[in-house]
Amino acid sequence: MHMVHRAISLLCIFWCTIASAQNVSVEIDQFGVGNQWRAGEVTPVQLSISTDGNTPIAAWVEWNVPDADGDLVGWGRQVTLTPGATNSTWLYAPLRAWDDNTTMWTIRVKRWDGQPEELLATTSFSPQVTNATQLPMTSANYVVCGTNRLGLQHYQPLEPLDYKQESAIIASGVTPNDVPDQWIALQSLDALIWSNASTQLSMNQVEAITEWVYRGGHFIVVLPSAGNPWAIGSSSPVLPELMSNVSTTRQSVPLSMLDGMIGDNNNWPIFDVTLHAFGNEQSFHNADEIPLITLPSGDVIVMQRMFGFGAVTFVGLDIGNGQLASLGLPETDRFWNRIFGKRDDTPSRSTIDLLREDERLTTYYPIETSLSLSKIAATNIAMSTTAGGRLGIVFLIIILYWLIGCPLGFFILKHLDKKRWSWMIFLAVATIFTLSTLFFASNKSEVESPINHFSIIDHVYGVEGQRVQGWCSVFLPEFGDTTISMGGDANGVLMPWTPPDIQMTPSFFNRREVEVDIKHPPHTFVQPSRATTAMFDFNWIGGITQSPFDSLLRVNPGRQIDVTQKRNNTLQRLSGEIENQSAMTLHDLSVIWVTDEQLPPPTKSVNSGKQMPWTSIQESGKPLNKAYAWRLPELKAGESLNLQHLPVESSANLAQALKSRYTAKQHQYETYQDFGTRKKHLEMLSMYAHLEPQKYQRHQGVKQSPSSNKILRDSGRSIDLAEWFGKPCIIVVGFYYNCPIPVPLNVDGDDSLESNGFTMMRWVYPLPSIQ
Repeated sequence: MHMVHRAISLLCIFWCTIASAQNVSVEIDQFGVGNQWRAGEVTPVQLSISTDGNTPIAAWVEWNVPDADGDLVGWGRQVTLTPGATNSTWLYAPLRAWDDNTTMWTIRVKRWDGQPEELLATTSFSPQVTNATQLPMTSANYVVCGTNRLGLQHYQPLEPLDYKQESAIIASGVTPNDVPDQWIALQSLDALIWSNASTQLSMNQVEAITEWVYRGGHFIVVLPSAGNPWAIGSSSPVLPELMSNVSTTRQSVPLSMLDGMIGDNNNWPIFDVTLHAFGNEQSFHNADEIPLITLPSGDVIVMQRMFGFGAVTFVGLDIGNGQLASLGLPETDRFWNRIFGKRDDTPSRSTIDLLREDERLTTYYPIETSLSLSKIAATNIAMSTTAGGRLGIVFLIIILYWLIGCPLGFFILKHLDKKRWSWMIFLAVATIFTLSTLFFASNKSEVESPINHFSIIDHVYGVEGQRVQGWCSVFLPEFGDTTISMGGDANGVLMPWTPPDIQMTPSFFNRREVEVDIKHPPHTFVQPSRATTAMFDFNWIGGITQSPFDSLLRVNPGRQIDVTQKRNNTLQRLSGEIENQSAMTLHDLSVIWVTDEQLPPPTKSVNSGKQMPWTSIQESGKPLNKAYAWRLPELKAGESLNLQHLPVESSANLAQALKSRYTAKQHQYETYQDFGTRKKHLEMLSMYAHLEPQKYQRHQGVKQSPSSNKILRDSGRSIDLAEWFGKPCIIVVGFYYNCPIPVPLNVDGDDSLESNGFTMMRWVYPLPSIQ
């Protein structure tokens, strides 16, 4: 009888579990922001979860994504499922560089009782489920909240050949409900542009957008001609930290007054447009507020505000206006290049066809250079020599085991006529060699640097602390679980990282499962360890003060930076000193000065008095501002860089300097095993938007096309200093060799482990627009 009752109880539990699982359903709403995503990046997924039960369910929902070792990481959060209602939630996870629209992942919903318990529902999906667009690795990602394209369409790729340095895929029609509620889920965006969508945002979304901008994001607000949906100028705007102390005045101006700003006046009709002005350019004295586009009257209609390490741009003209769109306005490169800090032309398909018909289109295939921050990082943090000694011994033991246990042992026993002892000899050899292998594999012999890192430090003068983006490999000598933790900023992120070239590496046979609560960005990760290395990436903000970094670069208090006019002419000069207050030498310095002098926009070609639809060949790829650049071999610890000693002359022209240093003269093979190539490509990634663009025109009647370069990047957009090249500032880029990791990192609570690596230092000093 007891057995019968037990069987009935087990059967009830079984059917209750099945019923419970059937009561919960999961649907995939979108994959990536705006339903577009890029492999190798942190990507969000939006879910709808519902239950037809009678009572609310405390649940845990997780997205299972494999890491570099093949372990299954469950990126999850707690949710409450309400009967009869659809619960929408966001998850995010770092993807592998080789994932595509056919990659299958699993979503699991479990009952929550202080920890995940029995399974309620599971579903497998691929991005194809939502018809998600997988972005090419070499294209930017722009998301537009609203139904307008805003003149961005000519940034999109052209087929079969694209004559832009970099194209962009644009997702439009996005609503506030399509915007994730955590900043880390916005990391894959190159820009978030808000047009005519509702401004009803949750508190979590407000915090997410604000934090994302602070950490380097670019948020662009296009104000409508009527109304004030953002409550700008009030005491409580929609995004308080980004929009505080911004005021506008509404005015109407003739369309012709916008000639050269949103396009070239080629018989525009006569009508007035209503716009918002953010004050007169003479009132912009703060270095963190920059007038980008100004009317002849001096009224600023596009303003950019620096916020932390990112920017928010206010567009006072409703560029989604139907009247403007019908005229092909705004022209993509004429209007948007200054906002994004680009100098690339954006010829349309029809313009390319006209150039071809007019025998002006180049026939020369450009020299291609590929930049990859992820591959540079993988090369820098490789630990091939760290565990190589002991792993080599283990490998030797395995070979000896095979030789002694098989042919050699059998030969000896046969020679002694003791073949019947073979099973005992084999057992003894297997036991001895198994114990030896375990000993050497788990032996805690010290390594010189258990942590190997590659870090990029950004310091913007006037912003508290520094931002550090980095990658590290950590040697874990134990078998079991190891807790890796990053201190400092509560919003700092530490995640397992999968190098792009590891696809063919086999996973460990004992696949493990790890759960990560993404309610807050994870700065601690429990890593399954197997006496080998684990790789992580991190994004950290805080004050770096420890030795040998100390105070990094600082302005000499007694020699403040200033811009002055040279006597007897209008040439500007720099003065002031920058001190290297770290205890290390800063190597291979690039010093860039972007002046406040905006260059006139490129002019269109004119043929027989008629304006052509393409940019003049002499003006193509014109920089935004007059700028200068210098190279210095080093700045030793304690030394100062006197800016007054930098020669302001034509030979220091920034565009010419970038061309001579980074333009390839012929096709060449470059490898990241070469340290010099890694440094050069890191500089190019930092200045990508202002490298010399690809040439796509030739002179009519001339058969030979000019030599040209096309520089592609498959990663590293987060370190592009693009927006700084259209505003007055000083930029210093250099490298620290053989230095410890600049962020606080501990392994199982031990923060005293030795670390070594390579650090790129980028220091930006904003200058006021009115000098």
